[in-house]
Amino acid sequence: DGDMDLRTLAASLGSSARTLQRQIAAEGLTLTELRMACRQTVALRLIQAGEGSLGQVASLAGFSDQAHMARAFKAASGLTPGQIARMLAA
Repeated sequence: DGDMDLRTLAASLGSSARTLQRQIAAEGLTLTELRMACRQTVALRLIQAGEGSLGQVASLAGFSDQAHMARAFKAASGLTPGQIARMLAA
């Protein structure tokens, strides 16, 4: 879940919040970056599965709107979700 707080996420993984925080930091990430990666992974899977419009995908993946999702994908990969969807469809 891209919106889970650190304590809830740690509990769901059977870990303490501090231990999880150290493990995330050891990977060179922040919790915010991990959340964004989760949202992008969910969105990509939904796009690959053809699950609705890009607006619906953005909402289901936890983005505030389609533009937020597009900016996140563009920053991470240089491609927008629409470009990715077209590549997968080809």
